[in-house]
Amino acid sequence: MPNQLRWYAKRLVELMRLLLRTARQQGVGAALEQGTSMVRSRKAKQLLRDYPRWFNNHLALRLASARSLETGPTFSVIVPVFRPVVDQLRSCIESVRSQTYDRWELLLVDDHSGDARVTAVLAKAADDDPRITHITLPENQGIAMATQAGLEIASGDFACFLDHDDLLTTDALALAAGRVHEDPSIDFLYGDEDKILPNGKLGEPSFRPDRNEDLLLAYNFVSHPIAVRTALIRSIGGIRAGFDGSQDHDLALRLADNRAKFAHLPAIVYHWRASPVSAAGSLHAKPYAFDSGRRAVEESLQRRGISATVRLGRVPGHYEVLFNPPEQANLAIIVSSTQSPKKILDNLRYVIDPDLRGLKIKVLIVQPAWRKDGSRPKSKWPQAWHQVDGEILTYVGWPNTAAALNRGASQAEGADALLFVEDDVRIVNPRVLQQLLGGLLRHEVGVVGALELASDNTIRQSGIIVHDGKIDYAYPGESLDHTGHHDLSRRMRNVSAVSASFLMTKRESFLAVGGFPEEFPNVYFDVIYCDRILRLGQRVVVDPTFPVLKAGAGRLARAVEEASDYERIAIAGFLVDAAGRPDPFFAHGDLALIPPTPRRER
Repeated sequence: MPNQLRWYAKRLVELMRLLLRTARQQGVGAALEQGTSMVRSRKAKQLLRDYPRWFNNHLALRLASARSLETGPTFSVIVPVFRPVVDQLRSCIESVRSQTYDRWELLLVDDHSGDARVTAVLAKAADDDPRITHITLPENQGIAMATQAGLEIASGDFACFLDHDDLLTTDALALAAGRVHEDPSIDFLYGDEDKILPNGKLGEPSFRPDRNEDLLLAYNFVSHPIAVRTALIRSIGGIRAGFDGSQDHDLALRLADNRAKFAHLPAIVYHWRASPVSAAGSLHAKPYAFDSGRRAVEESLQRRGISATVRLGRVPGHYEVLFNPPEQANLAIIVSSTQSPKKILDNLRYVIDPDLRGLKIKVLIVQPAWRKDGSRPKSKWPQAWHQVDGEILTYVGWPNTAAALNRGASQAEGADALLFVEDDVRIVNPRVLQQLLGGLLRHEVGVVGALELASDNTIRQSGIIVHDGKIDYAYPGESLDHTGHHDLSRRMRNVSAVSASFLMTKRESFLAVGGFPEEFPNVYFDVIYCDRILRLGQRVVVDPTFPVLKAGAGRLARAVEEASDYERIAIAGFLVDAAGRPDPFFAHGDLALIPPTPRRER
């Protein structure tokens, strides 16, 4: 046997042993979940290695299929300039001049560089092309005010912000014009981007979600917007001083607070140059930007009337919002289980303390009338937890987890929120309740879930992804210490669904959609419930700030064993709408979700 085949055979045997061990210890579902995660990770790494070819082929396809517009919006491309590498500045200017869409102006704002070579490049560019304007500020004012100086002389319908060493793809403005032509109500258009690595090659692509209001509080995922309505920027006061390095984030938050319409252009249109003095090259290159970003998030929360504090995240430029709990709130915790009530309450020990300030908790344990072996569950409230307000309820009927949880919710009169918890979930930080409740009681939020961890500190799930005709947990098997793609597994963000193993929802929202759908009895009821909440116009949020521990594999991982034939058929009908498209809330860091690289004709 050739050496290469021997190597592959050895790796295959090791993989099978690992999956069999997982199956014995945690079940077949957990083994399938682990195998899927490993395959995706391997596929993503291969695609990342092939990224330059992937991008060039996609760009060629875009240019070949481009349609010209007889009329369209005008763009003011604003470039604040301060002591750049001259050749990189020339490349930046040329990337605008080479646009296939010609309704643009380029505004070069020299922030008092004091460099004759820079001045010469800017002056020549303005002389060579009447669409280019060059101004020099009398003194250095920083990137925020230099950008604002360009905005003050902008005449375009939309402003596009470009750093002095970065590049636009040749079709960037054409794609932006086409998107705005399709939907004239767009106020803020952001695209995808990659990096120009120190070796000159393209890499580290960043694919953005189509929408994600809460992620914008965690980090500026819409950086380098390709088109922002100029009049709207001016109406909110333009670019603000004092937010250098985070001026784009501050602008995006203020526009979001003013109900601007955001839209995603799903294409790589911006090349961000990685250098030792840029944030693309080193996250520590501009430490002042992180404090500016934190203040931008704090002020946004204040404008929304949300009581919270903001701390720096573990990745520079990322932030954690710590919600302050309401002064008074009633919470019902609902558990459907055949386990003893004492074991269930022991798992909840850190959050059922009656002394939690302003929070009144009632625990509702729903037991089936009979176990599968024909025995009756214990239905006596444990003496050790006599101080806890609670009740043991009986569910009579065919095994149906959704119906049992609805039975518990029906007895939660007077509750502001309902928290559904599986019996193998253990809460280790009492702050999780205040965090989730503070986030849930915001006006437009209907459901909040937590990050779930396994005993080995790996992630069970950080939300649920509905994409390409499939339902998957987000980031299963990832180490808690791994920052991953923008550290998204640890960032508060909107998702398509969260798991009912730890799901908090407003009671009024629960009643508005008729509770959990009992036609999806055991596996998919949480996904369908969250979809109905989204259709109400409310948001579904995963907040990983304070994780919980989950002993067993998630419900989706057990779908092979637990979903009935009827449930599989019903969920297949639901997934028809998701066929062939990515999850709109998911930042597509996994290149396996991106269409494959087209093959060249030989």
